Amino acid sequence: MSSGPGLGAKAFPPERVDESRRDRVRATRASARTRHNVSTAMRADRRNLAPIKYHARMWTLNPLRSPAADVALWRLDLDHATPWHIDYLQDLSDDEATRALRYVRPADRLRFVATRLSLRRLLGERLDRAPRVVAFEQGPHGKPALARSGLQFNVSHTGNHALIAISTGLPVGVDIEQIKPARDTISLADKIYARAEQAWLKAQHDEVAGFYTVWSCKEAVLKAWGCGIAGHMARLSVVPENDGQVTLTFDETPQLDTHAWLLPVPEGYSAALACGPARSPF
Repeated sequence: MSSGPGLGAKAFPPERVDESRRDRVRATRASARTRHNVSTAMRADRRNLAPIKYHARMWTLNPLRSPAADVALWRLDLDHATPWHIDYLQDLSDDEATRALRYVRPADRLRFVATRLSLRRLLGERLDRAPRVVAFEQGPHGKPALARSGLQFNVSHTGNHALIAISTGLPVGVDIEQIKPARDTISLADKIYARAEQAWLKAQHDEVAGFYTVWSCKEAVLKAWGCGIAGHMARLSVVPENDGQVTLTFDETPQLDTHAWLLPVPEGYSAALACGPARSPF
């Protein structure tokens, strides 16, 4: 067998081969340093509950005080001005990396990558697994879930922020919405508002902000139930109380084993958290 290059192979001068090898070594060392820095930051977070800053502060992961005892909660704050790095994809699955690269708008790509990568790292800590090997599956209505684990999780992202919730017990749902003043909320009223919600909304000074409050609560509850939002919005009634808890009814029947709360978020956003039950009312 010839020792030269095979048919169709491209021969490089020795100096080109050496340069290529040096580049690969540098890239490997840089990747190892990145993994070490991330691991160190996450260990510090477990000790101090301090924010984790990734890749020149492209996003920051902030632990939040959760209103539910068995639910841990985080908010991601995204910096869209920081340059993009391809090594962000190294801890994602091949399908996730491919999906990320399909996004045309950099902001959409950052929201997806930051949320999914942070979720993988948080779950990997709890499962004692590398982030990339954390396996997901889909529920009957498409809700993502962990394969072969009792942990429950949910994520939501919009604008400059994202939320991640991880539960050790009941199913969980979380939603964050960016308030857009130009939204035509009146035309959607009959499709999403229950009667109790209409009375609550009339007492609000800002109708558009009230719309997003109701929407985020409804979506968080329906995500916790794992049933999707199609056809169920107007059947579910969510009425926020002064203490941040939400009174829930479905077809005017109280849902006493499901709990929901409004979440404090930056100005211009609305968010809610819901947990339970292990069944849906349908």
